Amino acid sequence: MIKAGNIVIGGVGVLNPLQDMNRLSKIIDSRINLSILISYHPPYKCGDLIPALGIRKGLQELIEVVMKLKPALLIAGGTSAEVCNIGNVKVITLGGELNSVKISLHDSVIIEKSFFRLP
Repeated sequence: MIKAGNIVIGGVGVLNPLQDMNRLSKIIDSRINLSILISYHPPYKCGDLIPALGIRKGLQELIEVVMKLKPALLIAGGTSAEVCNIGNVKVITLGGELNSVKISLHDSVIIEKSFFRLP
């Protein structure tokens, strides 16, 4: 977790995602609002389908952490670029065709979220 002014960004890595989520849950309390959560793994049923195998690789545990921590935005890896919601939390999964994410802040509040695909 890093803090830049009033913006708090948390991360969930590739090697120990459950351990990372557990640590974030312990660090974040009622006095700290998580602004952005970044995860290598996508949440279950959002940008996580592997079409060739017909299976999903997303983490149900990530959904539970998002519901608990309520970040303003979740940016996650994925097999496809998708925009989903987990409750009131916007989720952007980054597929191979996704080239960039734009997040606009004003007074430490996220005012715009968008993603771009290049031809």
